[in-house]
Amino acid sequence: MTRREAKAFCNISQHKTGRVRRRWLKRELKKGGFHALLARLEATGGEQQETYHSTRKEALESARSILSAERSVGQAEAEFSVVRREQIFAQALELETKGIDPFVAMGRGAAELEKERTVANKTLGHYWPKYFQEKQDLKIDERRLSHLKSMAKKLQESSGLMSQPIKVFLEEKGARRVIINAFKNNQQWEAKATRSRVLSGLKLFVEWIAETEDGEGLSTATIKEAFNKDRVFRALPAPSAPRENVAATIEQVKSVVEFVKHHGLGPKEHGGLAGWLVAKMFMGCRTDRLHGKSGQHSKSAGLVWRWNHFDIEAGSINIPKNLTKNKRGIQMPMSRFPNLKAWLAWARKMDRVTESNARLCNYSDTAVGDHFNKWVNEHKKVWAVADGRGKIDLRRTITVGKSYHNLMRGSFLSYGLAVAHNTDHWDVDDVSRMMDDYKSHDSYEDIGISLAVAKAYFGMRPDELDATLD
Repeated sequence: MTRREAKAFCNISQHKTGRVRRRWLKRELKKGGFHALLARLEATGGEQQETYHSTRKEALESARSILSAERSVGQAEAEFSVVRREQIFAQALELETKGIDPFVAMGRGAAELEKERTVANKTLGHYWPKYFQEKQDLKIDERRLSHLKSMAKKLQESSGLMSQPIKVFLEEKGARRVIINAFKNNQQWEAKATRSRVLSGLKLFVEWIAETEDGEGLSTATIKEAFNKDRVFRALPAPSAPRENVAATIEQVKSVVEFVKHHGLGPKEHGGLAGWLVAKMFMGCRTDRLHGKSGQHSKSAGLVWRWNHFDIEAGSINIPKNLTKNKRGIQMPMSRFPNLKAWLAWARKMDRVTESNARLCNYSDTAVGDHFNKWVNEHKKVWAVADGRGKIDLRRTITVGKSYHNLMRGSFLSYGLAVAHNTDHWDVDDVSRMMDDYKSHDSYEDIGISLAVAKAYFGMRPDELDATLD
């Protein structure tokens, strides 16, 4: 409203005191629809009928300001339904009866809601760096940190969950829908154990956000229900079945030897692929005792097998208790497994080992896996896997970890047990001690191993791959 328009609703005149008087014209106000202003003029202690100002301009500007505000309120009221106005009024009365000022309550409530809205639009990824740093400061297990890194990366790249605002966790069903989609978009989490671990890790992260100052609007009860394991997993495809153990064929063992000869010389410092082959295939060494824990190749340097644990001249193995899972250590002559001494001597020469305490394998598990997967796919005639109908498709990409679960350690155990049960070369306890496993025999004995193949496996020598045990 302009000052000229406001002039029609009031009378402005010079008062005998020398000041300018502004007086409201009630009839004009009624015509203009300013009923709320009229009501305040007639109420005791309400709007004043007359006011005094220094100048006419000041008096007119005061009137314009009041009338503009009245008109804005009138328009806002018109947009509210009668029912809505009555609901607001009833709520205000209820607050009054409790001794609470409705205006103060609305002011504080509006501030809180505005804060919630601002916080709710922050993404999960916004909080992740601080959460991860806190876990690092607590010095939790490195393997757990590695899992957390991997989980966050997959949630961001595959499902975009880290880009979701935290307000999705204000409501149970919507939050669960987002969680389910995250799992559907990450096929690497098909296994039941992996699903449980990731779900638990993500739940702890969201609960951590709820405990921060920004998470005041999040309900722990809602989060708990959103991450309900039974409901989430029920909406997902059935977990992938446990992978079956397999043993390498003789042709595949020869292919691994060729792989080492092709890649094994490595850089100036020894690479250790020959040590990797012998430790895995002819001693059943655990992966973490060869490469260190997952994601910790360098940090696990003190927890891996080294060449000074193998005295080739004396033909003895002496691995301390702290480097075995069962804490029993491994002390035994290499002669318990014919040709093992020859394989270790070959590996030491192939890897050009010059230091007695060098690691058996100087590559990380990931680096070896990448090279080996490439090799396998370049030699599919040896490594191709038949599908459910028994057909072999050489165009299909082979993933060693999926198609050949625990291939090398499993080969040692399966063939080693076959020889132990049917010959006098060694006994079951020798196999158990060497591979540091006294319990996981049954699943490897049930895969139909031929004694002739088992003898060919352990009869191999570096200089004669077609040899066999007597």
